[in-house]
Amino acid sequence: MPESCRLGRRRFVARFFTGIAACAVAGRAWKLPFVSEVRAADEPSDGVLRISLDDFPALDSVQSSVRLGINPVGDDSFPMGSHYPVLITRDILGRFRALNAECRHASCVVDPYDDFEQGLYCPCHHSLYGMDGSVLRGPATRPLRSHVLRVVNERTLEIRIPGLAFEVQPGVAPVRAGTRLRLTFRSEAMAVYSVEHRPRLDAAWQTAAIAVEENGPPNLTSVLGVDGPMTVFVDRVGDAGFFRVVAEFGEV
Repeated sequence: MPESCRLGRRRFVARFFTGIAACAVAGRAWKLPFVSEVRAADEPSDGVLRISLDDFPALDSVQSSVRLGINPVGDDSFPMGSHYPVLITRDILGRFRALNAECRHASCVVDPYDDFEQGLYCPCHHSLYGMDGSVLRGPATRPLRSHVLRVVNERTLEIRIPGLAFEVQPGVAPVRAGTRLRLTFRSEAMAVYSVEHRPRLDAAWQTAAIAVEENGPPNLTSVLGVDGPMTVFVDRVGDAGFFRVVAEFGEV
C-alpha cells in the first residue's frame, strides 16, 4: 500500500454484547444465547438494559422470570466478572420487577423462578426469595436488591443498572443455533473493518476471526466495506462477552 494511502484513522462503528438468558418453563430449565447492540449510556454512572418481550416469551406468563447474564456464571455459582446477572420477574398479578441476582447471604447467583421451590432459589445455601425479592426462607435475612424498571410500552421494558455505563438494545442481531453470531453494521466503501472481542468489561480487546458467510470458515481478520449495511459472522466465545467493530480509514 502506498505510504500516502496507509490506514491510520480508527473508529468504533458498532458494539455488541453477548450473554445468556436463563429461565425455567414447566419445570424445565433452559439457557438461550443472545446478542444485542450496545451504545454509551446517557448518564456515565448508569447503564440501560432494554428488552423486548417478543425475544423472551417466557415473560408472557405470570409467575415467570428470566435471568440475563452480563458476565458468565461459573460452576461455583459466582459471576466471572464484576456484574451480577439481572433477574426480571413477572408475579401472579402480571407486575414486572428487575432484581439483582446476588444472594444477600453469601453473594452466590440466585436462579430464575423455580416451580418446585415456588420462588427464586439460591443453589449455594438454599435461601429462597419471592418474585419481589423478599426473603421466603433463610439463611438470607435481607431481600434482593432491586433495579429501577420502566414499562416503555406493552412489549418493551427498560431497566437502569448502576455502574454499567452502557446501553443494551434488544435483539438487533440474531444468534445462530450453536456457536456462531451474526453482527450487522453500516459500512463505508474503502474502509477496512475488523472485529475485536473481550470476555469481560475489565479484559483486554483481542482480534476475532471473521466469516463472511454464516456457514463459511472464520478465516479473515478484516474485510473491506461496501458503502451500506454489512454482515459478518463470528464464533461465540463463552457464555457472555463483548464484540466491537473497528473501522480503519486511509490517510490521504
